[in-house]
Amino acid sequence: MKKQHIVFILFLLTLFGKNILFHTFAFDGAMPWGAWQYYAAKLCVAVCIASFVYISRRPWWTLAVLLIVDIWGIANWLYFRANGMFVSLSMLGFAGNLKGFGNSVTSYLDWRALLFLLPTWLYAALLFFLRDRQERRWVPFAISLVVGVLLVMADNTLIHVVNKQKGHDYGRLTVQKMLPFFVSEHRMLFDWEAQYSLLRDHSIIGYLPLHLVYEHKLNNYRQKAADTFTEEEQDLLMHCLQPDSAVRLQPNSHLVLVLVESLESWPLYYEGITPHINRLAHDRHSLFADKVKSQARHGISGDGQLTLNTGLLPLQLGVACILFATNEYPNIAHLYPRSSAVNPTKGTWNTTATMPAYGYRELIEAEHIAGDAWNDLDICREAKRWLLASDTLSCSLVMTFSSHSPFTRIRGNVPAITDDTPDDMRRYLTCIHYADSCIGLLLDSLEAHGRLDNTTIVITGDHAIFHESERQLLMPYAQAHNLPITATDLFIPLIIYSPHADGPTEISDLCYQMDIYPTVLRAIGCEGYAWKGLGADLYDPDARANRLLSEDEAYRLSDKIIRNNWFEKRLTR
Repeated sequence: MKKQHIVFILFLLTLFGKNILFHTFAFDGAMPWGAWQYYAAKLCVAVCIASFVYISRRPWWTLAVLLIVDIWGIANWLYFRANGMFVSLSMLGFAGNLKGFGNSVTSYLDWRALLFLLPTWLYAALLFFLRDRQERRWVPFAISLVVGVLLVMADNTLIHVVNKQKGHDYGRLTVQKMLPFFVSEHRMLFDWEAQYSLLRDHSIIGYLPLHLVYEHKLNNYRQKAADTFTEEEQDLLMHCLQPDSAVRLQPNSHLVLVLVESLESWPLYYEGITPHINRLAHDRHSLFADKVKSQARHGISGDGQLTLNTGLLPLQLGVACILFATNEYPNIAHLYPRSSAVNPTKGTWNTTATMPAYGYRELIEAEHIAGDAWNDLDICREAKRWLLASDTLSCSLVMTFSSHSPFTRIRGNVPAITDDTPDDMRRYLTCIHYADSCIGLLLDSLEAHGRLDNTTIVITGDHAIFHESERQLLMPYAQAHNLPITATDLFIPLIIYSPHADGPTEISDLCYQMDIYPTVLRAIGCEGYAWKGLGADLYDPDARANRLLSEDEAYRLSDKIIRNNWFEKRLTR
């Protein structure tokens, strides 16, 4: 056998093996739809790339390709573990905007990264003995390239046919759907898992060119109708935006919005972890909902801030606080003569631009600190200081930080946490317990100064944190200890303490993050504000049962609103 054939086979097997390793690490080995497609998806692009061995004089370029695949694969694996998403062109746009969050990704690095690199090292050692100059062989090149392309086409065909059998009718199967790099616009627009599906169904290597096509086609598709709202959408907007009242709205109380980093609902049911939040949740003046579906997307915490403050949902592609930070947004804070946002990490998620856009007149940030962010005690002290500095009607957004992944900012033993608690859960609960204690100090200070009688308190999470593969590992413990953790549901809690509420309101129905905004408006007596939001007022059972918009409709409409800066000159302040 000629050395060129050996290099081709070794290079092909190494690329193929890296695809299998990545899929095993990221998806715990789960096959996409079927065994044949599982291997075809990982083999097709590898065959196409390896075919060029036959028309190159020296094979050293193959080692460079493997190193690039290593960097690309490990980066996607770590980002997926940290955030439940893969690297995209849109995400690269805000890579430098995450001061203080670096260890949230790098902390997930473990021995498997070395295992991912091992095939490259072995290949490099073998390549040393196969380094002779080779002649160009066009026939083997053409054969292997055609086989690779046919496998890509077969893979696309299988994806379409299998999905159609599962009830997802994307249209009649055509030759176009068999071509390499076919990406369905329908799937891109209406399937939130489109990015996830591209990688799962086409491998880590095939994901790169497919994702380039994905973003290019999706941007073109959006631009064609960027300024066009359908008649149905116009009618919906008329219901969501109504003319401002001739009389300026006057909130009935101060407002404190506490956005707890990564707070899911289930820790409230782990005895002893959140005593202060629980006490407020079950107060006779409180609304408590524990099944609020997290709707953050690519912007994660930035998306949570957007939805809470404006009643809008995140973009379907990209991040609003980076791409459209200077838009005009409806918001709650501008209703108050005095308002502030307490941000623990200076500059993160473009807060310098977004907080004024969300109506906050003051931005309180960590300037000179020993670490890279305020801890929750610093944050709550700053919030207390600012809130008690004036009797003027005030609104403050308090964003905690200590419970950010990888849950290593707070250490110590919490007596309430049992010895058999899984390590990730233990670290997470330790951080949540600390956040709860700091929030308790803030609440106690407001009560001691007589402010709770005239202050609405909102406590919620910016997003859920444990992804499906992680939740699966937590399930045995959750079932043994009767914790309401499910494999797929990503729920955050909502507590609204309103001194003007007549009695406790507990909601066990499925709710959405977009419901928080209209519910807060009702709590502060400003439901007459022009922008009603896309969600339902949770105080109103009829509104919950008869929603104006489905979740998918709300995402699509919000995306179009933000991209067109639709509120510009439509709101009066």
